[in-house]
Amino acid sequence: DATIPGVLWTFEHGDFALPIAAARAGDVIFADPPYWGTFVQYAGAWGEADQVRLADSLAAARDRGALVIHTNADVDAVRFLYAARGFAILPTAERRAVNRDTRGRGRVGCLLVMSDLGVVEAGSDAGAGGGDAGADDASKSLASPTRRVVEGAP
Repeated sequence: DATIPGVLWTFEHGDFALPIAAARAGDVIFADPPYWGTFVQYAGAWGEADQVRLADSLAAARDRGALVIHTNADVDAVRFLYAARGFAILPTAERRAVNRDTRGRGRVGCLLVMSDLGVVEAGSDAGAGGGDAGADDASKSLASPTRRVVEGAP
């Protein structure tokens, strides 16, 4: 555990489903898995089934009131996977300074997937849509004294 006055952080390594299943209202989950169709050489056997399992796990945690923040590649499959589960999707771009192919360096389209877009749009009424039960409570709980950081593996 890392020590920050008033905040308990728990860092875990292992299958992502276990700590996500333990998330409750007031918890914040930041999921940054291997992006769809990329980085499989670093993560081993991470594929479409793992992406679907992660989306289902994150949706269940959101439905229990956890605030979910997730990053992934900006591809149709990811957009469909999370839109179908009622998540807010915000397109972004990430800068890539490292790539074995120099043409792959620069800004790359990515997605920020959230249970409650109002967290990044302060004062906005834009929410995740269907299935965001508890998202309002979760977004107000960013000052909660418990945080869980998961370094996941399939």
